[in-house]
Amino acid sequence: MRLPRIQCVEVEVSDWVPAPSSPPAFRALAGEMRLYTPSVSRIVFVCNFDRTVVTDVGGVFRVDNDANCEVLWKQI
Repeated sequence: MRLPRIQCVEVEVSDWVPAPSSPPAFRALAGEMRLYTPSVSRIVFVCNFDRTVVTDVGGVFRVDNDANCEVLWKQI
């Protein structure tokens, strides 16, 4: 809530037990994050150096398999 304009967040989940591993799990976590940061439109989940990008598409979070994590910060 203290970052009202944040649009993209990267979250390290490698140490979570169990770590999220499926698209529905990532979408659910993204939805939960939106409760606290309503302006977020893209979340990058990092698990053991693998990145999963979840993007808001028309109000619904979807796993974005085509996202290039190296340039995400430049796109927003």
